[in-house]
Amino acid sequence: MRYLNRIIFINSANVKYAEVAIDGNVHFIGTQGVGKSTSLRAILFFYNADKLKLGIEKGKKTFDEYYFPFGNSYVIYEVVRETGTYCIMAFKSQGRACFRFINSEYQQEHYIDSDGKAMAWDGIREVLGKKVGYTRKIDRYEEYRDILYGNNLGLDKEFRKYAIIESRQYQNLPRTIQNVFLNSKLDAEFIKQTIIMSLNEEDVKIDLDKYALHLKDFDTQLADINKWTEANKSGEIPVRKMAETIARGHAAIISLNKEKKETAVQLFHARGIAVDEQPKIEKKRDQQDKQRQTLQQKADELKDKFKAKREDIQKQINILDNDLKKIKVRAEYYESIDIASIIQRVDKKDRVEEERDRLRTERELLNTRFTEINGRYKALIQQQQNELARFESTNLVRKNKLREEFLQFKDDTTEEYKLAFAEIRTQHQEALEVARNTITQKKDNIHDLKLKKQKIQLQRYFEQEIELVKGEIATLQQKLKNGEIEIADSKKQSETMQKQWELDAEKSTGIFDRKIEKLHDDSKQFTAAIESIAAKLEKNKDSLYGWLSTNVQGWENNIGKIIDEETVLFQPDLSPSYTEGANDSVYGLKINLEDIGKKVKTVADYELERGEWLQKAEANRANIAKLIEERDDESNKLRSRYQGKIKELNNSRRQMEYELQRHKGQLQTNEVKYADLVRKAGEEKEQLLAQVAEEMITAADELAREEKELEQVRSSMEKQLENKEREQNRKIRAEDTRIKELVTEATEELKTRKQETADRIADIKQQQTQNLEKEGADVVRMADIDRELGSLQRELDYINANRDRVAEYNKDKRELLDNVDSFKTDKRLKETQLENEQEKYNLQKQKLQREIDLLATEINELTGRLNIMTDGLATFDSFKQTDHYKQIAEFEGLLPDRVENNAGLKSLIEALNGKIYTIIERYNDLYSAIRKFNGNFSEQNVFHFKTNLQEPKDFIEFAEMLSEFLEENKIVQYEKRVNERFATLIRQIGKETNELTSKGGEIQKVITHINRDFEERNFAGVIKSIKLQLSESKNNVVALLQAIRQFNDGSGLSLGVVDLFSSGDNEAQNKKAITLLKDFAKEIGSRKEKEIGLADSFELQFRIVENDNDSGWVEKLANVGSEGTDILVKAMVNIMLLNVFKDSASKRFKDFRMHCMMDEIGKLHPNNVKGILKFANDRNILLINSSPTSFNATDYRYTYLLSKDSKHVTTIKKLIKKGSEALATA
Repeated sequence: MRYLNRIIFINSANVKYAEVAIDGNVHFIGTQGVGKSTSLRAILFFYNADKLKLGIEKGKKTFDEYYFPFGNSYVIYEVVRETGTYCIMAFKSQGRACFRFINSEYQQEHYIDSDGKAMAWDGIREVLGKKVGYTRKIDRYEEYRDILYGNNLGLDKEFRKYAIIESRQYQNLPRTIQNVFLNSKLDAEFIKQTIIMSLNEEDVKIDLDKYALHLKDFDTQLADINKWTEANKSGEIPVRKMAETIARGHAAIISLNKEKKETAVQLFHARGIAVDEQPKIEKKRDQQDKQRQTLQQKADELKDKFKAKREDIQKQINILDNDLKKIKVRAEYYESIDIASIIQRVDKKDRVEEERDRLRTERELLNTRFTEINGRYKALIQQQQNELARFESTNLVRKNKLREEFLQFKDDTTEEYKLAFAEIRTQHQEALEVARNTITQKKDNIHDLKLKKQKIQLQRYFEQEIELVKGEIATLQQKLKNGEIEIADSKKQSETMQKQWELDAEKSTGIFDRKIEKLHDDSKQFTAAIESIAAKLEKNKDSLYGWLSTNVQGWENNIGKIIDEETVLFQPDLSPSYTEGANDSVYGLKINLEDIGKKVKTVADYELERGEWLQKAEANRANIAKLIEERDDESNKLRSRYQGKIKELNNSRRQMEYELQRHKGQLQTNEVKYADLVRKAGEEKEQLLAQVAEEMITAADELAREEKELEQVRSSMEKQLENKEREQNRKIRAEDTRIKELVTEATEELKTRKQETADRIADIKQQQTQNLEKEGADVVRMADIDRELGSLQRELDYINANRDRVAEYNKDKRELLDNVDSFKTDKRLKETQLENEQEKYNLQKQKLQREIDLLATEINELTGRLNIMTDGLATFDSFKQTDHYKQIAEFEGLLPDRVENNAGLKSLIEALNGKIYTIIERYNDLYSAIRKFNGNFSEQNVFHFKTNLQEPKDFIEFAEMLSEFLEENKIVQYEKRVNERFATLIRQIGKETNELTSKGGEIQKVITHINRDFEERNFAGVIKSIKLQLSESKNNVVALLQAIRQFNDGSGLSLGVVDLFSSGDNEAQNKKAITLLKDFAKEIGSRKEKEIGLADSFELQFRIVENDNDSGWVEKLANVGSEGTDILVKAMVNIMLLNVFKDSASKRFKDFRMHCMMDEIGKLHPNNVKGILKFANDRNILLINSSPTSFNATDYRYTYLLSKDSKHVTTIKKLIKKGSEALATA
């Protein structure tokens, strides 16, 4: 018998030291808070080793802190075993409770020293020494429970001797004990599981995760396949249409990449030519440009000479023109002052002077006699005359100075305006020259337009383009014809090769499948033999065979020869024993067994035989695997042999189909282009003729406008010159007027002074006359002479005043007025000379310009070619830095199939970029099409289409895969595969559900046994009846499993004959299968359970009749009656369940006792306490109860009183030990 014998507290839970025997029913009594529950928890910890399931409230000290406050705090569990007594020491290490198993009964001196103090582990270890064995520290509670309950899997052999039972499925045992103590609600689920575990250590379960995995995205997978056959309203299948679009797009990209390569090769070839030709063209252009510069230099020199000559002639014309204008002005001026009259008076100067001299002589003769008088008055007169002369001289100087100033002003003004006139002429000269040149250009333009019109009328427009397009149309038509023939031939080759592949594959697979099928048959035989031996070996330990092998040496040589293997040796539950020499033993009767030929196999023989069968099975599996591998290899070889060729043919055909479509499009484009070119040629000619006519009208208008502009420039220049001349004359006249006013002022001053002098002289003369008259002189005559002299003097003054004007007139007459006709003639001659020089210059210029233009045209053509090359090379260099170049760099050095003579680098680069951009667009279209296509499928789609594509190569690989998918019509394979898979799944579900429900009869036996046990051994009269019954499971998953099982039983053999996607006679059946699988997938997907166990396959109900109160069939035990009755019912059910589990927990060893702690026993009636104790003890279950006071002490083996002293230290006193002690002991 194995059981927990006693528990010892050392410095634990406020207990200094206490030994508590628990090898019978125990009752702890004491007031609240003295430690009754603490003691019960310590016992519970022995069974469950779970600190979280001890009922310790939050906020209180933890288990470790309370039970092991010191380094020498221990709880010792003494366990009795048929092989001896051992202890389990619980202690604290590194802050948590740990265990050690000590191979010795409890002895106080092992733990308490001579001074009565608890020792630390070092001291205990020293005391134990080498005589008492002990284990390492056990700090994992699961490991502790495995040791205690005999789950030896993975444990060292040293731990096996400490097991109180031997079970791998022991978990419900500590769980039940703790639930009873913690007063947990007792419900059907816990009872069901306990019953199930009592039947077998391994619960029958259906792994829902497995089916969830198989049925994952079931709807999606079915929908995925159906999408390949579902048509829209237009009758199209969208998914297939999208797939075909992707396949075509992929073929287009392949073709475009080929074109890209061809263009790239052309580009590299053209670049090589450009690099070679560029210096040659540059040299030729430079030579032509040098010639053009020489001619241009001649033209410039000719222009400069003409310009200098023209300016010289124009200058002479301007001078003559200016002189003629000046003559006109001077003539008008002299006419206005009556210059002829002035000249006539000035010409009489000599006669006037002669008359003046004669009269002076006569007067001197008349004054000869009166010399003194005359001398005196002469002196006076002379004095007046001298003063007048001095004034006259000053006045004359003043007037001369004013005249000089005027003349200087006039000369300065004339020079100033000469410059202004020259500037005006210079300003207008450029405009005149531009206008003349423009007129010449306009005339030349009109002439060119006439030539252009003739050229347009003769020109055939777009001739080259039209001929080129016609050639392309003919080429495309031939390509279309050839392409259709090649595509048809490719299709025929592909179909022939596909059929041959199918025939070869079918033949090869058939050979291998027959071999594999034979090996599978062998495997079934091997498996049956192995399972038979395994069943015997499994029954070995619990059967007579196992007992004999352990306890009776050599039994197979005697007993084994007469006992049948199947009916006796391997029968369990026989409780064998051996009594040597007993009369009723097998060998009480002596029999000579030497001649018996029966050989009994030992365990080693069975193990050896099983090993041999296992080797055969393994070899068979290896052979199967090898055959499957060979079959797959052969299939792959066939696939590799045919698929590569088919793929190559299909790829080639797709490219040809793409090329065919492209050529059709190009043909249509070229036909439209040809019509457009013909139309555009006519329109171009009409448009150009209309344009030339309009240009000619415009040119004529412009010529007229330019001629008018020239006249306006001339008129403007003349007007400006006239204005300047008038301005000059105004300035001169203004200055002349000012000078004249000053001269007049001076003249008036002189006149006044003369008058004053004359008046004074007259007075003197009057006095002289008076004196002379007194002296007898002829004063009358002398007065007449004086009057005549005054008149002559005034005339001389006038002559002197106009003498310079006459001289100026004579000068103007000589230089200007007399040369009018000569000036006009010279001007006409110069104008004629200018026109001749202009015409001469124009002819020379035109000749040179034609040569320059011809060279310029050639240079421009060379420069254009050079610029195209340079620009092309520069564009190539820039292109070389781009990512596009990296795509074609590998093609450098390849020779082109054909040379495009007209293809420039830039146009090739543009074409190449265009193709690359087109490829990019096609890639983008392909990406978009693939994304759109993948939008129909989830990541877990049945076809394993990758939906999370990132890199370009992923999309290309996807397109290739999809093209292959379409070509090989793989949808049929997937339909078959999915159909077989889910048909197998339904059969598997049906099989596992049958296994799950097959235990129903055994469970019903247990329920019947429990009900009968309650009826036969019920001690509580208040509880008239406690019954359990099974009912159908309410679990939706179970209901679906049952439905699938029933479907499989009724239709499984024919399921999938067509397929899940058929529309034939099995359509309704397949729809039902799909519905069941969908519902099953949905249900297990919405539940948290990972598996369905036997407990889920049925419901357990209770019916409690307490007095007249019938609970009816319920699934939970709660509030059956009064609180005490409720406790009693739960206690009875808990004990019975603990008994059920105890009996089934270990099939190998059953002789052990368990404890059941109840902390609410005080609420029961004393009669019921005695009855519940007996109820438990009858089932090898010991009860440990607690209550404030003792009652019916004799019903318990031990009664302990718990109390606390003034220091709150708990003491435990044994009051009663039934049958031996009646007095209280410490």
